[in-house]
Amino acid sequence: MSSALSNTVSSVKKRLNPAVVCSISFLLNLVAYYPGFLTSDSLDQYQQTLTRPYKNWHPPAFTLLWQLLNNIYEGPFLLLFMQLALLWGSGYLLMKTVQHRAWRIAIFVFSLAPFVQNFAGCVVKDSQMALTWLFSFAVLFRAYITGKHLPVAGACITFILLSYGTFVRINALPGAIPLYFFWAWVVFGRAKKVFSITAFMLLCLVGTIGNKVLEKIIIVENNHPQNKLFLHDLAGIFVRTGDNVYPQLSYSESSFDTSYLRQHYRAATYDNIFWNKDSKMKWNYPDSTYAAELQKAWGAAVKKHPGAYLSHRFESFLYFLKIKTGPEKYYSAFFWIHENPYGFELKRNFLWYVFVYPVLAQGIMFYMKPWFWLLLCIVLLTRTSAIHNRKLQTPYIVLLTSALLYILPQFFISQTDTEFRYVYWSCIACALAAIIYLFRSRLQQITAV
Repeated sequence: MSSALSNTVSSVKKRLNPAVVCSISFLLNLVAYYPGFLTSDSLDQYQQTLTRPYKNWHPPAFTLLWQLLNNIYEGPFLLLFMQLALLWGSGYLLMKTVQHRAWRIAIFVFSLAPFVQNFAGCVVKDSQMALTWLFSFAVLFRAYITGKHLPVAGACITFILLSYGTFVRINALPGAIPLYFFWAWVVFGRAKKVFSITAFMLLCLVGTIGNKVLEKIIIVENNHPQNKLFLHDLAGIFVRTGDNVYPQLSYSESSFDTSYLRQHYRAATYDNIFWNKDSKMKWNYPDSTYAAELQKAWGAAVKKHPGAYLSHRFESFLYFLKIKTGPEKYYSAFFWIHENPYGFELKRNFLWYVFVYPVLAQGIMFYMKPWFWLLLCIVLLTRTSAIHNRKLQTPYIVLLTSALLYILPQFFISQTDTEFRYVYWSCIACALAAIIYLFRSRLQQITAV
């Protein structure tokens, strides 16, 4: 009887441990990060929830969700609650997937890792994207590894979260494509290839046009965010070749100054010119006519000077990866609230210091730099053959290709090198793939059953 009781208690502990650990961690995280950390981008989107109209400098999906949640409780807290629930919900699902102590410890350490915690409490679109994708992957991974059918509710929730995560960042779609494939594969399976392919194509279509449709439905003011990219590239080509590749319409603005451009251009960032305090280049938010002329000039300049364009882009990418460094401060973490007129302020408590200081102390480490995650992603992809079970290869490749497809396009679109959050998803996906690789033997036993 005693032995039976002991076995029962042990069995209950095994079942409860992940739930207890993740629930406690979630609550501690929530208290430490209350009411949620806010960047200037976060506050810009919050202002839009109050004043309207929405603007497409930031995709409006996040702003719309925030406005809806403001009807329940105004401010960032509910979004913080959502993000941390997604993080620790993912941890719980991943822990429950494999009944192995070392695996559970690895997932717990992953959830508390400095490169996960550094933006988990920051209410910003990058965190929203990464954590909704992480939770969706955890749900799909559990169903896939255990061989259990994913319920309709699970399929719908993951579909919504994947789509929302894709909508909140302009450049999210490439990273979403492997996740879309995994969703279709798990939901419909090999036995229904036609349905899988159809679902995959439908998800890609939703990801491609979803934001445009949303902008039409809720009426969004066009801020032409792509102009900053075009201006950055034109500056790089102009400085390298001496050829004035700017459209003639630029000269209609008296503050346009090519000498200023030449003196202040840096491949690392365009922010110092775009938001300069010298009253120069104040045609940052032009109308649609100028935006069309600028895009035309950009296309002509790239075609005329492809070498200069690629040289500029390559140097910019080196800064983005932090292989080269500039004078700007690099934010490997964000644990404060930007100055604001809304009364949002951070009241540091004991748990804030417990969670925050270890992360800040590791800010200079190699794993807080984008280049490390790009390199690790490539190395892990070359080791795919070491995972002998083909079924296990699928989620492993999905994570790594998603991480790679999210970070590599930055070669063409990066305009600043100041924030880790731009690779937050790639870091999370790559780290999780590394855990799968380390525990491949155990996972291969499960998938072989």
